Amino acid sequence: MPTRMSDTINIGVADVYWYAEESNIPVYLGLTKEGVTVKYETNWHELRSDQTGTTPLDDVMIGESVTAEVKVLDTSKRKVATHATSNSIG
Repeated sequence: MPTRMSDTINIGVADVYWYAEESNIPVYLGLTKEGVTVKYETNWHELRSDQTGTTPLDDVMIGESVTAEVKVLDTSKRKVATHATSNSIG
């Protein structure tokens, strides 16, 4: 259960693009279905001092990662045609 307003942000349907590491050309993946889950994690290293190395001084961020999980809506011509013919009247 979200405890802060920033834990859940509803933005509606969105286009999803993916960029390969060596490319600046986006690959279009489609429209989102049922939202996107984004995880942000940081890695910290604690700096210590004195002869025994037990006195904490500060924490330094040494890395971070962002992971996005998304379901993509099937908008292929076959799916749209199947849906249109199955819901037609007459």
